[in-house]
Amino acid sequence: MLVVLVLAALGWWWFTRDTDEAAPATETPASQPAAPATQPSSASQPEIEVLDLPPLGESDAIVSRVVGVLSSHPRWAQWLVNDALAQRFVGAVAGVAAGVSPTAQVPFLAPEGEFTVRPSGGATTIDPASYRRYDAVTEAFVSFDTEAAVRLYLQLQPLFEEAHRELGFPEGSFGLTMATALDNMLAVQVPASPPSVELDVKTYLFTDPGLEAMAPAEKHMVRLGPDNAELVQLKLRGLRDGLVDAGAIPRR
Repeated sequence: MLVVLVLAALGWWWFTRDTDEAAPATETPASQPAAPATQPSSASQPEIEVLDLPPLGESDAIVSRVVGVLSSHPRWAQWLVNDALAQRFVGAVAGVAAGVSPTAQVPFLAPEGEFTVRPSGGATTIDPASYRRYDAVTEAFVSFDTEAAVRLYLQLQPLFEEAHRELGFPEGSFGLTMATALDNMLAVQVPASPPSVELDVKTYLFTDPGLEAMAPAEKHMVRLGPDNAELVQLKLRGLRDGLVDAGAIPRR
């Protein structure tokens, strides 16, 4: 629940510079990537109650409460201190499904530290230390309980469908939108080595035409770096498999 929304936010700040130049890379070793959180055993999985859902416009309190049990990570709770949670989630998923970066729904997720680059053989590449800016967010992201998230998705699905219809989609189509968003993120192949970039006013662009031609939502996965992207894609794959098995999204 809310995982695609979170993922879509991870890369928006990646290449945006403030007034100052991007900080030069140093030779100090980067910290270790975030380790995947241990999945709770079936005996310790949080109980998801049967929900008496309120109208969509009055759903923030119950969504925040029940989603909050999916993980004890402190950042998880921070993500829930917002309004229109179901609508934000659906809007972000629809954006990712369309390849759009849904930054309007997630202004509260910013990475830590500064984005840095380094010279490499006459080119400029992403400094691997920049990937570490996303370690904390990735750690929080992979900490949620997958099986509980699937159960909760099924119970909140009527709210998602209502929010989806408000965006102008046909009734009963949010499962397809969700599947498309997950498939888009899982299809991204993240380079093992830091890609080269070039400065365009205040934004760094990929010099590889294939990477630069990616949809904005897909670029977010690349900008996590290979270690964090592997953890995120593993979590998304488990979520997708669970939703397919539960009949919530189509098997494709």
